[in-house]
Amino acid sequence: MKSLLGEEGYELQYLIAGYDWASLDVKGATIVDIGGSRGYVSIELARRFQNLKFVVQDLQGTVESAPKLEGELKDRVKFMAQDFFEEQQVNGADVYILRWIMHNYSDKYASKILQSLIPALKKGARILVNDYCLPEDGKEVGMGEESTLRTMDLVMLTLLNAQERTEADFRTLFEGVDGRFRFLGAEKAGKMSILEAVWEGEDYQTLGDQ
Repeated sequence: MKSLLGEEGYELQYLIAGYDWASLDVKGATIVDIGGSRGYVSIELARRFQNLKFVVQDLQGTVESAPKLEGELKDRVKFMAQDFFEEQQVNGADVYILRWIMHNYSDKYASKILQSLIPALKKGARILVNDYCLPEDGKEVGMGEESTLRTMDLVMLTLLNAQERTEADFRTLFEGVDGRFRFLGAEKAGKMSILEAVWEGEDYQTLGDQ
């Protein structure tokens, strides 16, 4: 993973430039960084956008190793122990980010990650997946890029019984979990992509009353 982060095309600048964070900043949005490790994504976004609030979630040991923040960053970036296979604890956030998470899991477990979010979602909540996105069959891409993506697909299958996915695969994944997810598509961001879905079901308060 460290070697990949050192290559051009994986830097955070692509995630930052590839999505409309500014409109969320105006609203003072709350963003949950699922499997966010020690918070490097959320911390960088918080430095760039002064009104965004973040909850970084990972396993207990990882959260305990997170850097100690100071000043206004301490107030806007919080850490929380959370297993992303368990029911999401942060209700009503505006955005839930999954960066380099979904490709580690087969559809069975990737579906479970998405299902765990549903009880916490408000109408209009966004799910952002920042991950590899395989080209559809017959779509021309650079030979080097496609070789990297196809190789990674084989690596994930061999090591974790997991997979990379096409845009169509992601659409099928979201729709298969719950028809109230509306998949909006994928946008290229460096060597990865930003895929987005919006929750069009009931608010979490309504779900909790049932």
